[in-house]
Amino acid sequence: MKKDISNSENTMNPVLACSEIGVIHAMGKAGINVHCGSYFEDNPALYSKFTKERVMFSTYEDEQYIEELIEYGKKQPQKPVYLSDDDRAILLFSEHRERLEPYFHFLFPSKEMVRSLLDKRKFCDLSREKDLPAPISFYCTDKEDFEKIKGEVPFPCILKPAFKQDWWREEFISRYQSYKKAIKCNTYEEMVELYEFLSTFQPRVIIQEYVPGEDANLYSLNMYVNEDSELKGIYLAQKRRIYPIGAGTGCYVVTVKDKEIVNTTIDIVRKLKLRGLVNVQFKKNADTGEINIMEIHLRNSFWNYLGVAAGLNLGAMYYMDLTGKETRYKFPETPDTYEDGVKLFDFGKDLKSFFQYRKKGLLTFREWVREYKGNYVIQGHLKEDMLPVLKNLQFMTMRRLKG
Repeated sequence: MKKDISNSENTMNPVLACSEIGVIHAMGKAGINVHCGSYFEDNPALYSKFTKERVMFSTYEDEQYIEELIEYGKKQPQKPVYLSDDDRAILLFSEHRERLEPYFHFLFPSKEMVRSLLDKRKFCDLSREKDLPAPISFYCTDKEDFEKIKGEVPFPCILKPAFKQDWWREEFISRYQSYKKAIKCNTYEEMVELYEFLSTFQPRVIIQEYVPGEDANLYSLNMYVNEDSELKGIYLAQKRRIYPIGAGTGCYVVTVKDKEIVNTTIDIVRKLKLRGLVNVQFKKNADTGEINIMEIHLRNSFWNYLGVAAGLNLGAMYYMDLTGKETRYKFPETPDTYEDGVKLFDFGKDLKSFFQYRKKGLLTFREWVREYKGNYVIQGHLKEDMLPVLKNLQFMTMRRLKG
């Protein structure tokens, strides 16, 4: 592909990033013209120095979002590259890709594959159909489904929302104090009691075999595969801490090397004919060492700036391939060229996780402080771009004052 080496904002295609601050920083550091899209006004990414234009949209679950994307696209002198780290936005965009193709550059696998990966109900079926190394899973839409499968569930098990927003509910938060990605049940009785509670506000859930292991057995692999199914970039990170512990998101993650996980992922990507930006969540079974796929996303992880800090900017690769234009970023010599041992902390969540790990006797204050040494970055924090940090503090304060 012939490259256009011009790098002025007038000739560069913009990136419309409907994303959090990490994506904005990754694109901005590569010298790419960034337009930040959001459906909520207190998104700190809107205030980044790298955000050249703010674009407000309807919620990502509303088809009005598609109409607004088209109107935005029509106004752009250069065809934008579409990026999002929200599965709802990606799923809706994919469903309307024919209408959006004249106005945006994007790269996804087939519509059916997007549905199968981003809808946890379909992912259960896909895992069985393609014989993926995934835990035994069941999908319940209502109490009738639950009654049919509850006797087949292996224990311990976990319950997960079919769509993560299903548990962004006052009823859930009041009981568990914060959002959880999954809840473990050790016995049949615990599972029945939990489902009875969940079904009062959202009966659709995934019930899944529990994979033994601590939080540090969790891994997240980010990659970019081009339209010719060529692996262009890949890096792996281990989740050393998550919040809430046991069923949360990574708040202390470190780049690592693991050929077995990488080779397993490459095989899966080829089997499923995936392309574009891909994120695969793994857990290693502490008893057997087996690798289990927990989730696959058609984006990179929320803390994707870790890759930039380690020398691998997958978003810039994606942009350059789709537009044919050079950026400040240069492709690595090999797809897995990245620095091992680079850390990323989501400080606010990591501080909360520290108290939880300490309460369980798993972490001391001295150990926690010692880990904030070496090559690391703080999620959302760049010295040259501090306004989003200040805005985030302002927004959190205002929310707490409102009660």
